[in-house]
Amino acid sequence: MTPDLPSGLTLTDEKMPGLLTRKRVFVISFAAEDFDEFKPRYEAFSAALLTWYAKRGKRCSAVQINATVHPWIAGRVKDYVRRLRDIPAHAPLKTMTVNVMLDGSDGKPLEPLILEKVGKKAGQETEQ
Repeated sequence: MTPDLPSGLTLTDEKMPGLLTRKRVFVISFAAEDFDEFKPRYEAFSAALLTWYAKRGKRCSAVQINATVHPWIAGRVKDYVRRLRDIPAHAPLKTMTVNVMLDGSDGKPLEPLILEKVGKKAGQETEQ
């Protein structure tokens, strides 16, 4: 999507399953061993999300983030994703589900984060 992405970051715009749906899912995949590695990936996918909103408009339905991170930075990664929704330019994120699936650098799954659409349920945020 963006030609100058940091290494280890992939961005894909996928059609949601279903014969008659035109909804789209933005899939972000990356790996980061420390916060200094995460920061440029965050800035790149944040900018790519802005382009995606502008291009797809109301078809934007969900964001899926798949990341392999050191367990020590998992909490900060989730905080950054949570705070992304509070940035005015990223207001469209409030109208879609954001799934954050984290794996530790040892390959073991970490606690996922699911941010529901605002107003969809009483509990908008789920950590499992």
